[in-house]
Formats: sequence, structure tokens, C-alpha cells
Amino acid sequence: MEKVLQLPSSSRPCLAAFARQAVPGRIFVEAKTLQDAARTGLGIDELNSAKLQMVAEDKRTEILDMDPAPRPQLQEWVRLRGNTKKLRRYKGDLALVVGLTGSNLLDLWLIPRLDFGLGPDDMTPAAQLFNVDGVRASFGEYSALEKTGQETYKYQNNEFSSQGYLILSRREMHICEEFEAIPTGKELDRFLGCDALLLETLVKTHSRMESVAVVVHDRVKVLSGAFRGLLGKVVGLTAEEVDVHLPSQDLVERLRIWELAREFRVGDRIRSRIGNSETGAEMVRTGWVTKVSGSHVSVFDSVDSSEVREHPGFNFPVLIIYRSPLPPSTSNFMKTKSLFLSGVPAGRQLIGRQ
Repeated sequence: MEKVLQLPSSSRPCLAAFARQAVPGRIFVEAKTLQDAARTGLGIDELNSAKLQMVAEDKRTEILDMDPAPRPQLQEWVRLRGNTKKLRRYKGDLALVVGLTGSNLLDLWLIPRLDFGLGPDDMTPAAQLFNVDGVRASFGEYSALEKTGQETYKYQNNEFSSQGYLILSRREMHICEEFEAIPTGKELDRFLGCDALLLETLVKTHSRMESVAVVVHDRVKVLSGAFRGLLGKVVGLTAEEVDVHLPSQDLVERLRIWELAREFRVGDRIRSRIGNSETGAEMVRTGWVTKVSGSHVSVFDSVDSSEVREHPGFNFPVLIIYRSPLPPSTSNFMKTKSLFLSGVPAGRQLIGRQ
């Protein structure tokens, strides 16, 4: 693409071309004709120049102003896509970010899944820490070698910490789009005592896990897999899995906890706990959901007559705790909210309207 843009303006097929991190896999081209736009992508193997889509006129400014996708941060949890042959066995597995570089590389620690040739070829190996003594006893003293000057070991072309965690360096394209993940209880137990896990991260993780815990009858949205995007209701759960009734499919499906997110609707009464990552202080806000937009919710707090837009996921210090709602009718609620925001004494006006 850079070669195309460096051509003289007289022979350049497009006026401008750019990409956005928030929309991976796409390039936006400004050209006079569709044929010129297609010519821009010729010679770039990763692009299908025959697959073009016109950007709606009302969306063009939005694309230019689009915020970059948030990068994973140190001491955050992520999940692997499993989108390469080597990583296929780790699809959906949890990893801790322990290092970042400017080239979109992430240094990750995770529980290894090693194939010792003891099970069927199509069976995913169990997740367990690497035991250097056990490997040497079974496969020879030199099967696992210690790296010079480092407390790490090499085995099967992989690197392991002295505690047995797999050490990977991978690009962001190899982790799930949601970036910051929330461990299950069983997953977190495997990282307890991990040298790379800071105490403050452990405390924050426990708080996040408490905040997103689902209970029976909660409304949820499926985040991944064959039922991605569908809505359902929790009808049963275990420590690691949830039984969800999907009305659109008329079936009950068992899904992993991390594949779900609670679904908010206008009129839900919620309690949000907003934390300050620097001071550790927290502020609790109780209010009504007034708007749901993508992964954001707007919450109206009748105590101080304010409306706050919050994000119950990613790396923002906002945690939302769902409470079974018994809201007023949406129409009356929206009238109350409007009166509060306009500064009109809500109680007096509502008596006249009832």
C-alpha cells in the first residue's frame, strides 16, 4: 500500500488510503471510481480487491474520527484465538500479559498443553504446568535444557518458566478481540503463586470476577462460538459452565462462563462500582439504565440527577453489578429522567401527570 501511495499523483489509482486498528483486515480508499479503488489493492495478496463495499455517506466522518482499538496492558488477562496451527490447542485459553513492545508483540504466560504422545492424535492435551523433573525422568536428562543465564527451560521448541508456565511472544492478532478477559475460578487457581502475577492484579481480578458473576434467571449474550450474538437466559450453572436457554433456537446450550456477558436493557436498576486504579478508592453509584449502545450503557443516578455512560468490560475501571430489576414502566421512568435532567422538581410535576 505504501508503494501505491508513493507513486506520482498522475499514475496513482486513489486519492488517499488508510486503515483503522478498530477495524482490522480492512483498508479504506478514497478514489474517483470503483475501478480505481480495485486497482489500489492489486498486488497485495492479503486483500481481495474484487470485494468492495461503498461506505455510506453518513458513516464517512465517523470512520475518520474512529478511536484506535485499545491495546492490552501489562498485567491484563487475554484469551488466545487459536488461529494458527501451533496455537490451535490453546483456543480460548487464558494468558497473562507480562510484556509489551512497540511492534504489537505481547509477552504472555499461560498454562501449557503439551503433547507427550500418550493420547489420540485428535485429542486436545490437558492444561498442566510443565514439570522439568518429570520430563527429564521420562525422556532423558537433555530433553529439557535450561537457558544460559535464565531461569527458563526449552522443550519441544517451547520456552517455560521455572514454575512451569509456557512463555509466548505473539502479536495482538492472535488474541481475542475482547482483549481483557476475566478468569474463571478454576483458571485463576492455576495462576496462584505465579511469579509474574502481581498482588494488585490478583485483588483486581477477584473484584472483576465478583462483578460479572451470573446467577440463574440472568439475561445474557453469547460472545463467541456458533451462537455468537444470540440472547438467552441462564437456567443452570456450575463453577465453569452455564446452561443457557436460547429462545430463538428453542434449545438449552451449555456454554463456558467466559463466552457470556450479561445483557442490560433500558429500565434495569443496577449498581455500578467505579474504582480509581491509582488510589484504590471506589465510588458506588445506583441508578437506572437509560440507554444501551454496543458495549456501553448509560446510567441515570436520581440522587445527583446525573447520567453517566459506562463500559462494563475491557480495561476501564468501571464494574457493573446486576441486580434483579423491578423497574417502573419505561414511559414513566423516562419522564422522570427527563424532568430530573431539566431541573424541574420531579415529584411535584409527576403528581400532576398521574
